[in-house]
Amino acid sequence: MKDWDTDRDTLIEPLGDVIVDGWIADKGIPGADRSDLLLTVIGHDTNGNGKLDANEITAIIGECREVPGKNYQYIEQINGVFYIHHINWKDVNGNGIPDDGDNFWHYIYNTSTGVLKIYDRNGNLVYMGTPDGQNNQIPPHTPWNWLYDN
Repeated sequence: MKDWDTDRDTLIEPLGDVIVDGWIADKGIPGADRSDLLLTVIGHDTNGNGKLDANEITAIIGECREVPGKNYQYIEQINGVFYIHHINWKDVNGNGIPDDGDNFWHYIYNTSTGVLKIYDRNGNLVYMGTPDGQNNQIPPHTPWNWLYDN
């Protein structure tokens, strides 16, 4: 089955052709369903079409580890540096907000340094390094080759 783009391409203009986007990793059923997961990806719009195509993705910088789960993504700028956030939690009671008992992950990617930090529910830093270095560090994780396995 094909993975697909959410068409939420966000160009970070001060960084040139850098685009942040959401992609869905299809887990076997056509279209979106509760087994699919949302990935936040970053890359360069090398062909200038205003979209992040599959061959332009350079890294996974956020992931829906809790499937089915809730996700919240946003970009903030602090002192000229752009930080991309992906928050994912298991919404056990279905109220749409992270509660004390929900599994919770907060990804923060620094576009200036290329460093990804991942925090758990208690604010503990559980990973810091390059996006590709998170492979097999915090299970479950979608391996970098997720896009090309289909």
